[in-house]
Amino acid sequence: MPINGDPLVETYERNNSFTTIRSLIMLRIMHMESEEGKEILNEIVNNPLLLREYIENEFKKENKTNEEKLEAIQNELNPSSGNKKPSVNKIMKICKNKKITSQRISTKQRTTIRDLLIESEIFEILQYEKPIIIVLDNAKIHQATDVEIACEILNIEFIFLPKYSPDLNPIEDLWKIIKRIVYTSHYTNEKELIDIIVDEFYKNVGRESLIENWVEEFL
Repeated sequence: MPINGDPLVETYERNNSFTTIRSLIMLRIMHMESEEGKEILNEIVNNPLLLREYIENEFKKENKTNEEKLEAIQNELNPSSGNKKPSVNKIMKICKNKKITSQRISTKQRTTIRDLLIESEIFEILQYEKPIIIVLDNAKIHQATDVEIACEILNIEFIFLPKYSPDLNPIEDLWKIIKRIVYTSHYTNEKELIDIIVDEFYKNVGRESLIENWVEEFL
């Protein structure tokens, strides 16, 4: 919800540090002049290494098959040399497969998108672009280390509101408007609900009444 810029709404199944970084990249793409920079950032957010399906398959490859487990246990029980005693803990570790959880996947997405940013040439390009200043709340994901790294690379600065002060955040008034519409709307599935929210966001985000008093008082 910009005071001087274009609005952006992103919808995700899960809100975490990875999705925050991705949204910051999308916001930066919208507010930069360099076409080369836009191309680099678009390649990053669309990199197949970030796909959940790809990461799940890579995690599955890390888990041993039953034959590989049996061979590893036999090697542990019958060391080829030395007097090393078999380790019960190591055998238990061999037998267990690491669970492929949503948290593991999102963590891999976060570290991957961070590394893609670090390894790109976007930092140098963005030194010639106008900085973006975002006023936001103190959610933990906004203060994550990798989010801070992304902000530094993307030439974005965060200004955090005082804790427990939603009245200072003009986006809260926009959500009130959207909620009223949602409560009186008919929808039959999640997609229709999301479409209503996104549509109302863009329809109402330009209301001067949402920010004029806030700007006068706090800027």
